[in-house]
Amino acid sequence: MDARNGALPSYAYVEPSFAIEPNDQHSPHNVTDGERFLAEVWTAVSTGAHWAETLLVITYDEHGGCYDHVPPPWGAMIPDTASYPGAQGFRFNRFGVRVPAVVISPLIEAGTVFRSPTGVPFDHTSILATLRDWLAIPDSAMLSSQRIKAAPTLEFLITRDEPRDTLPEVAPLTNPLAMLAVANLPATPVNDLQLSMIAAVESLRQLRELQPQEIEHLRQRVPTVAAMAQYFKEAGMTNL
Repeated sequence: MDARNGALPSYAYVEPSFAIEPNDQHSPHNVTDGERFLAEVWTAVSTGAHWAETLLVITYDEHGGCYDHVPPPWGAMIPDTASYPGAQGFRFNRFGVRVPAVVISPLIEAGTVFRSPTGVPFDHTSILATLRDWLAIPDSAMLSSQRIKAAPTLEFLITRDEPRDTLPEVAPLTNPLAMLAVANLPATPVNDLQLSMIAAVESLRQLRELQPQEIEHLRQRVPTVAAMAQYFKEAGMTNL
């Protein structure tokens, strides 16, 4: 509704649901639900009042465990002194695994495939660096990360003076036959990601960091997706 009415803020960050009716594409959740979520975001934004001046970036936080024949490169800028070294001696001087990234705008030429125009590859800090330049965020208000300062930005993709006035046709999503028989999701044990979210909420409730044995106790106290939904409801958090 906000997109349709032109009421979105200058920068909006949209995440899937990781727990309640999950569509985050993490195992064991149905990946088709994540595709439907992306389609809903695309439809809302591309038919919104300010689509002609919108940049939509779709990316992931990880590669989902899929095999990649290209190893993560070395030579990444070390973010700060606290990361040199970090936990277990890791120096944060290596980029992460490759993840999909799609940048969409009517101000970008159709069919554009891009690579970094600098010697530094794109990574997630490129989004932060792009926001910094676009919104003219001063250094005092930005993370003091050397990785962000070295990151290539995305503005070079915007090459059109006038927005394209056509939208690509996107076929409606249908469930694959193999996914019609849905498992009993409420009885599914919570996964490690969901447990970390439960632990984060519990830390906020207790205003302290939890110990490992307390987190393991949470796994026993909140063992299933149904129990997790009830836990979040009692905590006043229903948008996870």
